[in-house]
Amino acid sequence: MVDMTFEETAGSSGRSRKGDYGLLQRAEITCNYLHSNSTTHEFLFGAMAEMVDNARDAEASRMNIFSVDGDFRGGYILCFLDNGHGMSPSDLANVMKFGKSTKRNAAHIGRYGNGLKSGTMRIGRDMIILTKQAATMSCLLLSRTFHEEEKIEEVIIPLPSWRNDNMEVILSNAQRYQTEMDIIFRYSPFKSQEILEQHFKKIHGSSGTLVMVYNLMLMDDGESELDITSDPRDILMRGVHRDLSTPPERVSFRTYLAILYLKPHMRLYLQHQKVITKRLDHDLYRPCMYKFESCRFRAQAEKETKQKSKEVKLAEEKARELESQARELERKLDFDMGQNARAQVRQAQVAASEQQCELQYLRNELQQYLGNLRRPKQLCFVLGLNVERRHHDGACIYTSGRLIRMYDHLGPQSTLGRGCGGVVAVVDVPCMVLEPTHNKQGFTDSTEVALLLRALAEHVVHYRMMLGIAGNDVSKFWARFGYLSWGNWVQVPSSEPQYRRCRAIEVPINVQCDTCLKWRSLPFCSKGLHNPFPEVWVCSMNPDPRDNRCEAMEQDPHIPLQIIKKKATRKSGGSSHTCRDSPSTSCDSTARGKKRRITTRSEKASVAIIISSSSETEQGGEESDTPSEPKRRSQQSKERNETTRREAGESRDADVVTGISDLFRNCLGFLWFPEYHISLDNIRTMSVEELNAFPLAQLLQMYQEKMFQVMEQVVVQNQRHLEEQLCCFREKVRVLRSVIGKDENPGDNTDAGTDAFFARLVTTYAQMAESRRSTNDAGGEGDTGGWGEAHAQEGPRTVLFTDHEEEGQENDAGSPLSLGLQDRPTVDMQTLQDVTMDVPVAEYKVVEVPLEEIDPLPLHD
Repeated sequence: MVDMTFEETAGSSGRSRKGDYGLLQRAEITCNYLHSNSTTHEFLFGAMAEMVDNARDAEASRMNIFSVDGDFRGGYILCFLDNGHGMSPSDLANVMKFGKSTKRNAAHIGRYGNGLKSGTMRIGRDMIILTKQAATMSCLLLSRTFHEEEKIEEVIIPLPSWRNDNMEVILSNAQRYQTEMDIIFRYSPFKSQEILEQHFKKIHGSSGTLVMVYNLMLMDDGESELDITSDPRDILMRGVHRDLSTPPERVSFRTYLAILYLKPHMRLYLQHQKVITKRLDHDLYRPCMYKFESCRFRAQAEKETKQKSKEVKLAEEKARELESQARELERKLDFDMGQNARAQVRQAQVAASEQQCELQYLRNELQQYLGNLRRPKQLCFVLGLNVERRHHDGACIYTSGRLIRMYDHLGPQSTLGRGCGGVVAVVDVPCMVLEPTHNKQGFTDSTEVALLLRALAEHVVHYRMMLGIAGNDVSKFWARFGYLSWGNWVQVPSSEPQYRRCRAIEVPINVQCDTCLKWRSLPFCSKGLHNPFPEVWVCSMNPDPRDNRCEAMEQDPHIPLQIIKKKATRKSGGSSHTCRDSPSTSCDSTARGKKRRITTRSEKASVAIIISSSSETEQGGEESDTPSEPKRRSQQSKERNETTRREAGESRDADVVTGISDLFRNCLGFLWFPEYHISLDNIRTMSVEELNAFPLAQLLQMYQEKMFQVMEQVVVQNQRHLEEQLCCFREKVRVLRSVIGKDENPGDNTDAGTDAFFARLVTTYAQMAESRRSTNDAGGEGDTGGWGEAHAQEGPRTVLFTDHEEEGQENDAGSPLSLGLQDRPTVDMQTLQDVTMDVPVAEYKVVEVPLEEIDPLPLHD
C-alpha cells in the first residue's frame, strides 16, 4: 500500500547525502482533502474530460466512455477505457502524488498532476484503475468509502502488481499483498481474483488503462447528476435548464466531446457509439484569419522567468559549493597522496564540472525566457459565422488545442441578434501566454483574459463590417439559411431541402479517417443531404483522387488572412497628428474645415500658431495683417511639400508592391494545375494580403508530386511505345522473309550474304533518289544516255545491282551476286514501301525491285 504522506528532506549546500528524518514531523494529506480538491470542478463534464486529457497525453488512438450497471450508489459504474501507453507500478504510484507531474511537453495538456484525483472524486466517491504496460499489470484503489468506514484519516492506496504474461504476483511483501487484495475485494466491484483478471482482459493490446468510477455523486432528489437513460447513445446532464438558448455542449457530453479538441487525433466512443468530432475553426461560414500581437500578456512569462531565475541562483550556489569542496580536497592532497584521496579529488572535480555545465544550460534558458518576456505575443484568431446554430456564438478559447472557455459573448453580442450575432471567434492560446486554472475551465489571470476578450470583440466588429451585412440585409442574409423569423433569434433553422442545401454548400465538409486519423475536406455532394456520412469513414471513400489514400499528406483548408488597419502617429516638422492608416489625402481632407494647433519649436522659444480654415480666414480678414502671417504661410508651404513627398513615396511603394504582386500571381499561374483546390481565376484576383498568406509551400509540394506522376506516366508510355515498335519491326522482317523466301541451295543463300547484298541495294537506291531530286531541280533534263527509254519498252524486269555493273547489263544466273533470284516473284514499289517503312537497314534482308519503278539513272558508282 502507498501511504500518501510527504517526508521533508533537507540537505546542506546541494549535497545528495540523506539524513535520518524519521523522527521529524510529516505533512499529511487527509481524506477530507479528496473532497475539497474535487470541488474545483463546478462543470461536471470538465471533470470527466480530465480522463480524456490523460488518454490524449498518453498518445491513445482510441478511447471508450461507457456505463455498466452495478449495485452501487447511482445504479451504475462509469468507465474510461483507452489504449495509450499505460503505466508501470512506479508510474501509477507517482500519479497518486498530489501536485507531481512529469508532463512537460508543450503538446501535453496536463501540467499540475491533479486532474485524475480531482476529476474522479468529483464524479464519484470511489475509483479503481487497471493499467498495463510492457510486462506488468497494476491495480490501484482510491476509495473514500474505505477511509470513512475504517475511520482512517491519512490517504491509503492499495497498489498490487502482476506479471503480464501469467498473472504472477510481483511481491515486495506477502502480507502487504494479502492486505491490499482484501481491501480491493471488499470495496471495489471485483469480489474475486477471476473477476479482476476478466476486467484486465478488456484492455486489448500490450498497453492501456481502464478507470472505473462508482458510488456516484447524487443530487438532492437522490438521482445521479448524469442521465444515461434518456438517450442510450449519450450521457446528459441533470439539473440544467434546457432550452434553445443553452448551448448543447453544456447538456450533452457527446456534443461537448465533439469540440473538446481543436484538432482531434483520437477516436472517441461514448456508450460504444463513435463520436463525430469536429474542427470548430473549419466548420464555419466564410472563415477569416487575423494575426494579433500584444506586449501586455506578461503575467505567465514573468512567473516562469522568476522561477527560472531562482533555479539559476540555486545552481550558482551549488556550483560555488562544489568548486570550494574540490579546492579543499586539492589542498589536502598535498598532505595525503593516497589512492582514495586522489579518487575523491577527481570525483569532486567531475561533480563541479558537471554542475558548471548545468548552470550554463540554465543560464541559456533564462536568456530565452527574458527574450520571450520582451517580445510581443502573437495570437491567431479565426472568425466565422455559425449558420447551423446562429445563437451559439461568441469566443471559444483553447489552450494547447484543448477547450477552456466556450461561447463567451463579445461586445455587441450581448444583445441577441444585433450587431455581431452569429459570429464565432476561435483562438488557441499557448500556455506561455495565458495559464489555465487547475480545472481547465478558466485562466488564472483575469486581467489578461479581459484584454483578450476586448481584442476579440474588436476583431468581431471588423469581421462583420468586412462581410458587408447591415440594416435590412441582416434578415435577408439569415433567411437564405432557413432563419425565417427575424424576431426569434434562438430559433432552429428550417429543415426544408433548399435551406439544408444552402447550408451544406456554404460550409465545408471535414471528416476524419478512421484508419490514419487524418482530416480530409470533401466537396459538396447532394447525396449527403439525405444520407449522412457513415460513422466509420476511411480515405478510400474520398472522391478527391489526391486524398483518397491514407499515405496522402493531411492538408488544412485555406483560410484567407485579414488585416485591421490600426491608428498610427505621424510626425511632420516638429508637429504631430494621428490619423488612420489610409492614403494621406483622406487625412488631409479630415483636417480641412477644422482648426488645428501646431506648435513649432526653435532654439530660443516655442511659438503657438493657429491654423484656421478658409471660411474662418475670410470672416476675419483683419488677421491677415498679423506678424505671424509669413510664418503661417511658410509652415503651410512646408506641410504641402512634405505631403507631396509623402504621397510620391507612397505612390512609388504602391507601384513596387503592385509589380511584385503581379509577378507573384504570374508565378502562381505558371505553377497552377487543374487539380489544385484554388481556381486560377481566384489566384488572379487575390489581394496583396491574400497573396501574403498564400500556402506556397503546399502548392510547390503538390506541384512536385504532380510532376513526378507525369514523369512516371511518360516513362511508361515511352516503354510501351518502344515495345510496340519492336513488335512491328519483327513483324516486318517476318513479312520480308516470307515474300523473298529462301533458296534451296543452302550454300548460296546465307544470312550474311543476304544482309550484305541488301545493304548495297538500299545504298544504291538512296543515291538514285538523290540524283532524281537534283535532276528535277535542274529542269528534268538529265543525261540518261537512252538507257531508260530502251528498257522501258521491254516491260517489267528484275535487275540486280553490283558496284561494278555496266549500264544495261543483266546478271548472269551463275554469278555469285545473283543469289538465284531470277525465278523469284517480283515485288512492286508500293509493297516495298509498306513493308520497309521506318525499319533500320540492319533489319532488311533481300528485296526485288521492278525495273519500271527505278528512275533511268546509271547504276554504277
